[in-house]
Amino acid sequence: MTAKEIAKVLAREPQKFGGRGKSVFVVLPYADYQKLCEAVEDALDLMDLEQARRENAGKPGVPWEAVKRRLGLDRKSTKERKESAVRSRNRKTA
Repeated sequence: MTAKEIAKVLAREPQKFGGRGKSVFVVLPYADYQKLCEAVEDALDLMDLEQARRENAGKPGVPWEAVKRRLGLDRKSTKERKESAVRSRNRKTA
């Protein structure tokens, strides 16, 4: 069987292999593998989110503006960072 023929067979459905009546491993199309990995990652993220919600239940939230300020993402901080970088570059070239 050529590689092309094998790929056609595997593209139809995942193939299970093993011995003594037990499935040991599966060969499946890479696109299906990627979808499976993404689904697992999404499920793990959801579990983390649910745990964080349980742990923080009843605690006050943090306003979005405060979060942006804390992370330096507000416009003023961005502008200040750019100005600081320009001043720093000017000092090095002077």
